[in-house]
Amino acid sequence: ASSASGIGCTAFTANWSSSSGASSYFLDVATNSGFTAMVPAYLNLNIGNTTSYDVSGLTAGTTYYYRVRAATACVSGNSNTISLTTNALPAQPSAITGTAAVCQGASGVAYSVTNVSGITYTWTYSGTGLTLASGSGTNAITANLSASATSGTLSVTPANSCGTGTAQTFAITLSGLPAQPTAASHTAAYNQVVWNWNTASGATGYKWGTTNVYANATDMGTATTKTEGLSCNTGYTRYVWAYNASGCFSAYTTLAQTTSACPLAIGDTYQGGKIFYLTGTYPNQHGLVVSSTDMGSGWGWTNITTGATGTAIGTGLNNTTTIVNTNTGGDSFPTSGALLCYNLVEGGYSDWYLPSKDELYQIYLNKTIFGMTYPGYQSSTENDNSTAWGIWFTSTGGYNAGQTQIFGKGSMGPCRAIRNF
Repeated sequence: ASSASGIGCTAFTANWSSSSGASSYFLDVATNSGFTAMVPAYLNLNIGNTTSYDVSGLTAGTTYYYRVRAATACVSGNSNTISLTTNALPAQPSAITGTAAVCQGASGVAYSVTNVSGITYTWTYSGTGLTLASGSGTNAITANLSASATSGTLSVTPANSCGTGTAQTFAITLSGLPAQPTAASHTAAYNQVVWNWNTASGATGYKWGTTNVYANATDMGTATTKTEGLSCNTGYTRYVWAYNASGCFSAYTTLAQTTSACPLAIGDTYQGGKIFYLTGTYPNQHGLVVSSTDMGSGWGWTNITTGATGTAIGTGLNNTTTIVNTNTGGDSFPTSGALLCYNLVEGGYSDWYLPSKDELYQIYLNKTIFGMTYPGYQSSTENDNSTAWGIWFTSTGGYNAGQTQIFGKGSMGPCRAIRNF
């Protein structure tokens, strides 16, 4: 006898060499080497004059023994014994590795067994709501769980050409999700937002984040508020989740808020002009704005005493009104600084006036912001019947920039209008 060929799950081919003078051969097949446990169909089977025979109807994964005898009128002794093992069913897979406690609604949950070449794997689940996202037929899968998935047993059954083997199992416990939190009213300032959300049923804590990525969010514990420093006059979107003791978390809730307008600052364009003076604190700020361009070339109130003598910040409006109401004549009055400012309509505002001496000085302090390039500018502060105060904005003719100066009321010089808010 020679080695078997064509070994399969339930069959093989027995082979032997020819025997001189033989007219037929007898074949024995057994499950032990002593041939006391014979395969009934192959006990002294006359197989004719051939040197091979297909043996079938066997059991997978079993060791078999065969021998032959040559025959004419008489029969020879037994040949040598050949042993072989039929191909086996796949072995039970290794233990399943993966997450035993899973949250409803989870996705991409991984499970696997050790891979064996030539084996395909069938995964099933006794509960509801589990679907395979990837890995069908392989040793490693990812699974998605619906929001209503139930606990159950995950099974993986191996298979090869011989059939299916014993399944490996793994218990999965599903935990419910907390309710999704709802946004509450937020408190916005110019430099921060106090984010607020309502408590959620089933939650033991909350996470808050600047992106909708739960893993990157900040654990807030049981707090339902978060204060965040931000930039003024800007819209922001934030996210919050609820979680429970099982580590399960809800879908995110979007929080949206715009910070308050930025505090006013010197140089800001505001209410028809640019701010040059501020009082108060945000959000209760007040101040003065200056018009955008120079105007006028003459004072236009020569040799008239008006009583417009206010110098302090806040007196320019009364000065201007006094000048306009008192000065009723003079050829140059229609082009005077006081009247031009009084009649100005700019940026939708008509309450402009010529600044007092101290108000004009505040403009001088930030002259580059306002494009003040003329050497000197007039104020509404009267000195006497023929002179009034102005300020040099550049050093010229022996005068220093920022220096106050008495000018004749008929002197040439531009002005800028201002208004308060």
